[in-house]
Amino acid sequence: MGFSERLKLLREKNGLDRQKLADELHLSYSTLSKYETNQRKADYETLILIADYFQVTVDYLIGRVEVPTQSLDKDQWLFSLSDDELDHLKDELDKYRKLKAQFLGQSEKR
Repeated sequence: MGFSERLKLLREKNGLDRQKLADELHLSYSTLSKYETNQRKADYETLILIADYFQVTVDYLIGRVEVPTQSLDKDQWLFSLSDDELDHLKDELDKYRKLKAQFLGQSEKR
């Protein structure tokens, strides 16, 4: 399945008609229609825009892989977090460590 089929599939799966998706992506109806009927190829900026909109990878969108999203390995996910998310995780980790230390300290006294 190539780009045109995947685009149509994603659009229909998300309950969008062509005009609504064209509006969402700031594309003309004609351009989107030509993408879906394989009469026009999308440039890489547009591929990224569409992939981001549907939260899939460009590789999935163009038919190179069958899995829509790329899973991150156990170390990569950390690098995908925003600064706010990292700050929140640090705060929660500090709370966890304090509670753990308190619990372990109480356990040893018993």
